[in-house]
Amino acid sequence: MFKNIVFVAFAGISIVFFSNGCKKPDDAVHSVYSSEDYAICQTLFADVVKVMDNIVNDHDELRGDACVNVIEIDTTSLPLTLLIDYGDDECVSLDGRNRTGQLYAQFTGRYSDEGAQITISPNGYRIDDYLINGQISITNLAESASGFRERSFVVTSGEVKPPDNSFTLNWECDQTMEFTEGEVSWFVIDDLHSISGTSSGTNRNGVEYETEISTPIELGAVCRWFALGDVSVQPSGRQIRELIFGVQNGQVDGCNDLATVAVEGISYTIALP
Repeated sequence: MFKNIVFVAFAGISIVFFSNGCKKPDDAVHSVYSSEDYAICQTLFADVVKVMDNIVNDHDELRGDACVNVIEIDTTSLPLTLLIDYGDDECVSLDGRNRTGQLYAQFTGRYSDEGAQITISPNGYRIDDYLINGQISITNLAESASGFRERSFVVTSGEVKPPDNSFTLNWECDQTMEFTEGEVSWFVIDDLHSISGTSSGTNRNGVEYETEISTPIELGAVCRWFALGDVSVQPSGRQIRELIFGVQNGQVDGCNDLATVAVEGISYTIALP
């Protein structure tokens, strides 16, 4: 049997991606598009998992989001299913993001059970008007050495289109996400995730790239950007770029939309969606 939970959607604003800081050079050797486009994909697909955590807590109970129009749950047989429908109206959630469309999830067990697999399929799903397609798979692993729950985070056939539909980004990843704070509390605001692992993709110009997270990426529930993290980005046939989240001018500045890309000793500032 399905359970429907209806929330009132509030008017919000849409956020449009922009670029800031140093102007990108035309020279392909110094191009930062692979780093920029990886950052877009990593940010938006990790956000899908964050949404699931915000809706279903560790006790397998629902936590509300005033921007969700309808939640439908079927627990009568396996796989368990969950539909999160944000509708088509603009509404800004607690973390400042506007989400529309649907996320459909299938569960092989309870959300918190070790070994449970969760498969998420977006349906017309947009984050700040970026269209997200592909399949997101989460598998609950054993607790880490530090005592926190770990999960594998795998994206296959991932695709992102920007608000103006001017290009398509392809992305896949094989990563691990770990709750480092707020796992068992009822409140969303104290949730903190740590992400590590690898990914690959194709940037807006068709250049393939691979990445490896050097220093785990930190993502909080109430900030739409990564607070910290270093990533090595290797565009095909070009030198490795170092992508740094949460640090500007040598100082840790936490939650903001800027990141730094360093290549051949030169640093460029990019803006995140």
